[in-house]
Amino acid sequence: ADGPHVGGRPTKEGRMIENWGKEVLCKKVVDNVGNRTSASRRSIKFIIDELFVQMREGLLNDYRIEIRNFGILKPYITKARIGRNPHLGTPISIPARRKVKFVASKLLQEKLNTKGE
Repeated sequence: ADGPHVGGRPTKEGRMIENWGKEVLCKKVVDNVGNRTSASRRSIKFIIDELFVQMREGLLNDYRIEIRNFGILKPYITKARIGRNPHLGTPISIPARRKVKFVASKLLQEKLNTKGE
């Protein structure tokens, strides 16, 4: 059996991580990294926060962000269009917007599709 890690998920190295349920919170990520390394929780939190600051700045400046074996974040602009109010059926103008698209890596896509098998 899996011992104390029952209900967890195996990592790439075969180690188990805490079962997060349906959402992953930064605190749980910090705790899990802290349990697997000798780094302090404060330094781990700083590094994670700085990573997201850098990613946010990159996306705001229209940079494509690639994280190997995870995926790609790409900013793009949607076109302005005419939509309909769902309650009244009247036409409304929907302005152009900036959005972010996530494209999973081949490895992540394969793991997601074999998860339940």
